[in-house]
Amino acid sequence: MNSYIYLIFFLSLFVINVDSLINGLYCGSENCYDLLNVTRSASKQEIVKAYRALARKYHPDMTKVATDKQLYTEKFRAFANAYEILKDEETRTDYDRMLDNPDEYYSHYYHYYRHRYAPKVDVRIVLFILISVISAIQYYRFI
Repeated sequence: MNSYIYLIFFLSLFVINVDSLINGLYCGSENCYDLLNVTRSASKQEIVKAYRALARKYHPDMTKVATDKQLYTEKFRAFANAYEILKDEETRTDYDRMLDNPDEYYSHYYHYYRHRYAPKVDVRIVLFILISVISAIQYYRFI
């Protein structure tokens, strides 16, 4: 019975369409470089310049019409997301790797969420402080 379940699971891995899985990662089905109107070889300064120009043009506070405000908000969020991805060198490298190898979905999934949820503090510092606090509590407890 278990062998059938494993066989079905194994075969289902080949049925999934890779293009449909990448929609939740990075800029979704859009290309971050195309959103900001820059090339893949653009420098960090060119990316910042393109983002600021688009942010000035499509900022939600720049329009008075309510229907346009919602459209501007969606565009501004897309531009801001693309900028956040492309401004960080490590995230940009991972994004470029995803563009070059779209079939390696699980690797891209890992790299994407590693940047989103990874701790921002060095673990060694946290462990040192934790051990110091526990040692101090034990020391003062037995005096």
